[in-house]
Amino acid sequence: MSDFTISKVELKVIYDLLAQSPVESDLTEFLIWCKNACESQSSSTGSVLNLEEVGQFYSDLISSGDLDTKTMPLVGFEFLQHYFISVNENQSKLLRTKSEKPVK
Repeated sequence: MSDFTISKVELKVIYDLLAQSPVESDLTEFLIWCKNACESQSSSTGSVLNLEEVGQFYSDLISSGDLDTKTMPLVGFEFLQHYFISVNENQSKLLRTKSEKPVK
């Protein structure tokens, strides 16, 4: 592990290149990598991605309308869901609880 992290600016360069790639799986693989990095950081093993930078980047994409959700692979939605849940849990805006068994 090192202290190296990818900044929001660097993440944008990578995203732009892979989102415009003629190889359809490039963006999917990038989103899988982001999701795995986000999951590893939330399990406190460290990550090359700074969650705050990632959040700002994707929030900017969403608010500007530059995130093409019509063609986004499912893993992209899973990644964003995991990211926003993690942030809200860390800020105590959301609490994870055990689900109760339904009463019969």
